[in-house]
Amino acid sequence: MATSGSNDLVMTGTSAITEALEVLGVLGEGEAPNATQVTNTLRTLNYVLKMLQNKGLQLYKRKDVYLPLVLDEQFYEQTELVDDLYEFTVDSATTTSIDISDDDEHAVKALAAIDATYKVRYKDTNGTVVEKDISSTDSNTINWSGAETVATTGILCQVYKARTTLRPHGFTSASVTTGDGNQIPIDIIGLLDWHNIPNKATTGLVNSVYYYKTPVTGRIYVWPVAADTMTYLTLSSYEVIEDMDAEGNDVDIPSSWFLAVVYELAKALLTKFGVPQETKLTVMQLSTLYTKEAGDSEIEYGTSVSFQPRRR
Repeated sequence: MATSGSNDLVMTGTSAITEALEVLGVLGEGEAPNATQVTNTLRTLNYVLKMLQNKGLQLYKRKDVYLPLVLDEQFYEQTELVDDLYEFTVDSATTTSIDISDDDEHAVKALAAIDATYKVRYKDTNGTVVEKDISSTDSNTINWSGAETVATTGILCQVYKARTTLRPHGFTSASVTTGDGNQIPIDIIGLLDWHNIPNKATTGLVNSVYYYKTPVTGRIYVWPVAADTMTYLTLSSYEVIEDMDAEGNDVDIPSSWFLAVVYELAKALLTKFGVPQETKLTVMQLSTLYTKEAGDSEIEYGTSVSFQPRRR
């Protein structure tokens, strides 16, 4: 028998709610939740998803984001983080374009994915950093509207895309890339370490990052503050799970977590319905089991642990 050839199973809010209410015996075979049950249970589902992110549901949401550094800037709002940062060597330039080398096959291939949603940042012949909105690209040229000073040839320019306003849940590692392309690991520190830095206005190559977050936004503090305007940070972040704004939304989790979420939702609903004691015990046991099994799938293979002295 042939297999389906597909691997795109999704779980909507409605299916998660229906499944959880069936587990509890609130819905019988073939029954659908009423409007009140959908509204109330969707609210609980959002709470459960936020709670599970603290229990290991984060690996698949991990991605690298980037922070172009600004001279003497001590902190950055999370909205200043960018996606898909590329570096190209400036081969030649005009007041409205930069050409990269045709010999750099990797750069030419990367340039093909860039469109008018990206920005370009370069150092001009006066040593000033210029940022422009890209208007178009072709085989090896980045174009923008409005004449600017000409880029310095032979050095790197940066192209990046603004990200969504969703704040990262946190960062697992960080590095700083210097103007000559060298990438150096740096420390992610906590609030106490940040408070213990005596002079937060010290300039130099960034070696520490502190991330302060609120329920809806975040701020990235760096130390020392950047002395080179073409440096940037690479931050390995794990993103927040997106809210369920409507029951028809897909639940923003991998399929390996579907059963765990259904049973965690059922467990959270135990006190809201007249559920028999035997069912309560079964739901609690299975939710623990399924959440552990799903969490075990969050192992990232091929990683290593290294130790290095703290830098101050």
